[in-house]
Amino acid sequence: MKRSFEPKIIVCCVIIVVGTYILSRSWSMTIGVALLLYALDALLTAWVKKKDEQYYGKKKQEEQEDGETH
Repeated sequence: MKRSFEPKIIVCCVIIVVGTYILSRSWSMTIGVALLLYALDALLTAWVKKKDEQYYGKKKQEEQEDGETH
């Protein structure tokens, strides 16, 4: 599965991870936060993709039905 990251998401994640390290001085906590950010990004990406497919799938289907009736 190929994933492309947007630069603004990478920058935000780096800022959060660096901030976590500066505040905690703990590599294990920093790695944990980085993994949570990655998991959250994956879940949100899957959710947005699912919602887009549902919305645009219905929209395309309605357009096709309107085209057939007119």
